[in-house]
Amino acid sequence: MTRKITNQYYISLLFWLCWVAYTFTYIGRLNYTACMVDMLLHENLSKEQAGMISTSAFVTYGVGQFINGFLGDRMPPKRQMFIGLLLSAAANALMGFASAFPAMLLLWSVNGFAQSMTWCPIVRILTDLLQKKPRERALINLATCVPAGTLAAYIPAALLVAVSSWRMVFFFAAVLLLMSAIIWFFGITKVERHSQDCLLYTSDAA
Repeated sequence: MTRKITNQYYISLLFWLCWVAYTFTYIGRLNYTACMVDMLLHENLSKEQAGMISTSAFVTYGVGQFINGFLGDRMPPKRQMFIGLLLSAAANALMGFASAFPAMLLLWSVNGFAQSMTWCPIVRILTDLLQKKPRERALINLATCVPAGTLAAYIPAALLVAVSSWRMVFFFAAVLLLMSAIIWFFGITKVERHSQDCLLYTSDAA
């Protein structure tokens, strides 16, 4: 059982934890498109194969939305988000080492599914911990994740391809996703502990 948080510090902390985590998922999702041209130039990939890799992530992302929607009712949102970020980080890291089409297809399919694990827990944890007005404001402001994540995916990708290779684009995303997973886990634990402390304090006072 949790109590809605009213402390502005924890409301802001919760929002920014969600914002950073979801923005970083865009980096690990759009980076493939951002460096696809360099991959086609330097790897033994056809345009058809490159398109299939991209499409596979969209398919597993869509299917994953349904599956993870059901899982979200049975799995704590903190854990679901953490697993999604870690799995996406692993898929991106391994993508940086991959050269064969079948391996890339499999890894990017896994990444699509991992990415589908991130939105449902955000909605649930905001619903569980915030009152109506701050929750609505948080959900509206989370729309800024789209342009922020898109810029954060394409600009570094262009720079990394220019100074190194497409592989560094995936390593870069993997590091950011791993950092995001760690920050998310410990940050949300702090917010949830505050919520429980408020509940305990209220119960004692009653």
